[in-house]
Amino acid sequence: MLAPFDSDMVKIAEREMQAQGVRLLLSDSVTAFHVQEDTTIQVALKSGASHKAELVILAIGVAPSTEFIRDSGIELGPKGHILVNDAANQL
Repeated sequence: MLAPFDSDMVKIAEREMQAQGVRLLLSDSVTAFHVQEDTTIQVALKSGASHKAELVILAIGVAPSTEFIRDSGIELGPKGHILVNDAANQL
């Protein structure tokens, strides 16, 4: 959860969400959503488990696709993003 942040910040956010009644399922992945007749959502997981929800929030992280330029000399940050200088802000 919260891939751009360091693990200390992630742990704080996870604890706060759990304290507010949010159940986090971090070691599984969603395979399907099925809207039920009562308007709830059945969430099917890769593990075979299924959970009923009234609300689903898709907060899907994005990772830069920069593997193809790793050996090009373009400077990349620790998460694989392209580093730029302040000249970009002067356009």
